[in-house]
Amino acid sequence: MEVKYMKNIFLCENAGHYFFYDGSTGFMSETSCMFNDVISACCKYDGIDDVKKALILKYNFQEVNSMINEVMEMKKKGIIFNNEKIPVIRCSDMPQEEWDKGNVLENLILNISHECNMRCKYCFADHGHFCGKAIIMSKKIAKDSIDYWFQHLDKSRGKTSVTFFGGEPLLNEEVFLYALEYIESLLKGTGVIPTYSITTNGTLINDKLIQTFLKYKMQPDISIDGGKYIQDKNRPLSTGYGSFENIIENVKNLRHYYDRLVAKITLIHEDVDKLQKSVCDLWDAGFTDVAYIFALTNDKNMTITHQDIAVLRKQLFDLADLMYENLICGKPERVINFIDIGYRLHNNLVKNECSFLNPFTIHITPEGEIYKCSKMVGMKNYCMGDIYSDVDWGKYISKPKKYLMDNIECNSCWAKRICGGGCAYANQIYNGDIDIANPLTCEEKKVQIEASIYLYTKLYLNNKEIFAELYNKPLKGPCIKKM
Repeated sequence: MEVKYMKNIFLCENAGHYFFYDGSTGFMSETSCMFNDVISACCKYDGIDDVKKALILKYNFQEVNSMINEVMEMKKKGIIFNNEKIPVIRCSDMPQEEWDKGNVLENLILNISHECNMRCKYCFADHGHFCGKAIIMSKKIAKDSIDYWFQHLDKSRGKTSVTFFGGEPLLNEEVFLYALEYIESLLKGTGVIPTYSITTNGTLINDKLIQTFLKYKMQPDISIDGGKYIQDKNRPLSTGYGSFENIIENVKNLRHYYDRLVAKITLIHEDVDKLQKSVCDLWDAGFTDVAYIFALTNDKNMTITHQDIAVLRKQLFDLADLMYENLICGKPERVINFIDIGYRLHNNLVKNECSFLNPFTIHITPEGEIYKCSKMVGMKNYCMGDIYSDVDWGKYISKPKKYLMDNIECNSCWAKRICGGGCAYANQIYNGDIDIANPLTCEEKKVQIEASIYLYTKLYLNNKEIFAELYNKPLKGPCIKKM
């Protein structure tokens, strides 16, 4: 796929077909070579006469003039080249009264364990301790945390998401089971439908826990980096032994009950050229859906480099071709990154950034402290209060740059609607400022979006039925088999 991007504009050609995407308005369409050339000239030159001069040697004058008029009409209607502020929801200007009335909060993330039975080499959470002491959440703190969340929950939305996190949350099985029962008792009769999930390393899953997952229609997302070599290298148990074999046995048991199962890869520098193999190994191991993120670390031996971008691009485009073949052949294996991006692109959705930059999610620690980002837990500057003294409202909503467009790096970027402004934590650890993006993470995200657009356009050109099925509906979970 040939690509070209300018200020707020992305152009590409796939198999002799041309496509246009406007990063400001979200308009995406199949076009023509002439249309894309006119767009390119309009971005380069200020005057219409200069645009015509640039194209007159390649195209018939009347055809060019007609196409320019079409482009200008689209601009006049605001379909393209409309650089108004993008309505990404941030915390600024939200009155505390709305929080107190229960008109804001939607989601809860419970850190029920600040301990882990693994020693992942890149762990942002200090092996589950989050730069503090090893501790698990007590029943009392769990109850008080859930009470605080329920008191402030916006019940008018009719839905909520509850995630169990750690460390390794299943090290605190007793509180995990208690919290589920207590949440269900509070929500009964409210009309609020909960969606439960858990992020786990997969080593402690047993038959009892699987039945719990099924009872609460819970999606277990398993953190695993690839096949045996890479998993055991990057994510050993605290005993020093490898973790792969144990996890895969548990995956086999889960697949008896789940049509789809999610694996989450954390990618480090030395494994970038092995991403495709890692995904395929996880597909072969029983996972149907694989997502990847880059490790967020200051360790220069593990973080992404400039040299990794080109390597990553080839890996992602090869994976897009593999996923295309899987879809055409009716195989279940997918890459979630591609689906998520394609869905937002197709439905012109602005990514609502991370939980740190919006007011809808609280993250509660075993000691009852409130954070807005799982990765910032333990960074005391980003503690927002606790469940007993309430949130520090001024701190909770503090976000000087109200709009995504206020970020200089984002203002002219074609990928901004799909990216949503990046990760505040990544910006902080790389630049010491939550608003200053790391250019490397920006480039990595753009390559990921390019590969997603490649798959999107390839399906659009070759199989409209699968295209519609994949992109018209959001990802659903969990996918529990009918027994």
